[in-house]
Amino acid sequence: MIIVAAKNSKTSDAGKRVETELLRTWFNEMKTPTDILRLLNRRKPGQTSLAPIWAKYSDLFNKVDPRFKTDMLEDWLKKGLITEDTFKLLTLGNAADDLLNGSMLSAWVTYIKVFNQENPTQKMSLLATLTARFGDEAVSTMVETAKRAPKTKDIASKVQAEQIQNWKKLGKNPDDVFELLKLNTAKSLLFDQPPVNTWLKYMDDFRKTNTGSQFSTIATLRKIYTDDELAEMILIAAKNSKTSDAGKRVETELLRTWFNEMKTPTDILRLLNRRTPGQTSLASIWTKYVDLFNKVDPRFKTDMLEDWLKKGLITEDTFKLLTLGNAADDLLNGSMLSAWVTYIKVFNQENPTQEMSLLATLTARFGDEAVSTMLEAAKKMPKTARIANSVQKEQIRHWLSTKKLPDDVFVLLKLNTAKTRLFDQPQLNTWVRYVDAFNDANPASKTTLFSTLTTRYNEATLAQMLVVARTSRGSARTTAIRIQAEQTKFWLSVKRTPDDIFKMLQLKKLGTNFLTNPIFLAWVKYTDDFR
Repeated sequence: MIIVAAKNSKTSDAGKRVETELLRTWFNEMKTPTDILRLLNRRKPGQTSLAPIWAKYSDLFNKVDPRFKTDMLEDWLKKGLITEDTFKLLTLGNAADDLLNGSMLSAWVTYIKVFNQENPTQKMSLLATLTARFGDEAVSTMVETAKRAPKTKDIASKVQAEQIQNWKKLGKNPDDVFELLKLNTAKSLLFDQPPVNTWLKYMDDFRKTNTGSQFSTIATLRKIYTDDELAEMILIAAKNSKTSDAGKRVETELLRTWFNEMKTPTDILRLLNRRTPGQTSLASIWTKYVDLFNKVDPRFKTDMLEDWLKKGLITEDTFKLLTLGNAADDLLNGSMLSAWVTYIKVFNQENPTQEMSLLATLTARFGDEAVSTMLEAAKKMPKTARIANSVQKEQIRHWLSTKKLPDDVFVLLKLNTAKTRLFDQPQLNTWVRYVDAFNDANPASKTTLFSTLTTRYNEATLAQMLVVARTSRGSARTTAIRIQAEQTKFWLSVKRTPDDIFKMLQLKKLGTNFLTNPIFLAWVKYTDDFR
């Protein structure tokens, strides 16, 4: 009842109170941990495990009498308790994962040690006893779990080392161990299985003592998974701290295997492109392989793109390969944008009468707004800033050549749908640059940011948006300050009095804290400017 109560916040306090009283009562009654073990062991299969209660009593008893463990174990030995009985007492008849929890594992190790000292001709092994009862997979799982706990890390590591040595003595190869640990049934959840770490460690030990062996991590995994399935599992594993180490290890092996098989990045692109919509993007795996390949052969990029040209891959196919069929924001990430620019350059050299533009290709596929958004993101990255700036300038020149008005571009960039979140839109920066370029190219038709916005927002709403945006950072703040200055200049030109602005902004509704309100402070500044 106490253990069940602990699982509910409404009952846990009462449960803890009764638990404390129960432990003290046992102690005052001079009960030994052995007595409590036997008492708690009167359970039927399937009932709640009482192991945590015994562990707490054991801790309490140890604090008062540190000789407990030795005395208890000597008592068992004197009474001739056999291994199975000891198992039942120590585990309280429950599952394997309870066994390797804190003091129970320590008690088991101590019991084995004392037993072997008392019975040198009948020595027993902790691993053999555990394996006989629970099996290789369960022992591996609980060992991996116990390695994460400081109290049991050292013991668990020793058990694992013994387990690995035992498999080697039995002549087990990595494929055998893979099946022993039931990893062959894990499907896409391979990295969620704790025994995968044991298997990887066994693979390392096996290969060290069997140089030239044909066994490898990827060779075993390829018997169950395709390379793109492995790549997806690796990316998912990277998101979880418990599975990321194993995922990274297999990722490294996979990249090296591709390289040793003399796969080109083009080959890997095609391999990873066998995806259906909605599946995990494998772009990051390809980028890592490109980096590995480039370190060894810096001529890769040109060779790859020339290969595409020779094979007559059209723009749509190239897009699919370079983006792996995914969204626009993946495209402008590091080497993929660089590869695109190189591809366009090589294509235009090879096809002078069919020149194509990176901007035109991107815009046709994703639209002006998406291209503008990803260019703004790419400008913030050192690897892509120069290219992104170049493409953005081309985008602005294109709009100018097609006689787009600032309001036209405002709509193209879908800023007209942003409502009061205008200053949160990355493409606002592109629009501001276009207005400047438009004014430079059309001195007789100069306009302002403010004049475009007044056709889409009422004065009070826009004024409030500007005040809020001024409190932000970066380009949004800079743009808001500029528009606010244009707004002030307009109000002064039409002789709007401070009283007019006070009423328009409905400052009467600000309440008693109006003196610190940013909108009120903006009005005060306008009053100063008006004078």
